[in-house]
Amino acid sequence: FEGEHPVSKLLFERAAEPWLRSLPSLQALGFLEQIYRAGLKAREAAIAAQDGRDFHVFFREPEIAVDDAFVLSIRFIEPMSRNARALGVNSLSISEPRKALLQTLKSGAPVASGPFRLTQESGVQTGVVVYQRVRGAEGQQGVAFATLRMGDALADMTAKLPRSLEYCLLDQGRELMAGSQRCASWPPGRPRVYSTSIAQATRQWELRIIAAPDAAVYGTGLRADRSTSPIFAASGM
Repeated sequence: FEGEHPVSKLLFERAAEPWLRSLPSLQALGFLEQIYRAGLKAREAAIAAQDGRDFHVFFREPEIAVDDAFVLSIRFIEPMSRNARALGVNSLSISEPRKALLQTLKSGAPVASGPFRLTQESGVQTGVVVYQRVRGAEGQQGVAFATLRMGDALADMTAKLPRSLEYCLLDQGRELMAGSQRCASWPPGRPRVYSTSIAQATRQWELRIIAAPDAAVYGTGLRADRSTSPIFAASGM
């Protein structure tokens, strides 16, 4: 986003494409544009003209954003084929993203949201978004983001591990984001339970693995694949 000219729809598509190609289980990459309420209608019309598609800001939980001076609305999101329903949503009007967004606006550092239902989610998976404040040319300000569907992310992380094991991914060591409930309720420290901590921006996740009594376990075979996982790439984008 740092450059001589504002980021356009075409430029964003081109920038996102290699990331999405190399991390196919990544749900989305995008940009939230900061738009002041006083000029909202005019800006909606200008964005629609610039991007060549309808653009309208909408709110999921209007009551939590009623006093805000500006919105942070999804201006760009790729790939559009699976994320079109999220275009225009004011992410400050969703509880979990709001907490993370207020932090990154203040610090400028990457911040991960807590788990929540994505606006574009058509199934039952939980989502997490990593945000970072950016400032572009000609006053273009907002937040870049990477979106994960946690079921897809867990499947990607454990793709090379034995199917005889059970896996789960926990937020802050408590809330189940993906995987089996039995895994999540199995206390750490008990026999045949393995776990690893994952620092994701400002949050701490736990990948927990349960081996059945008759499952064969071989040392390093329990290491999740960090080389191609979107979980480990998201905050580095």
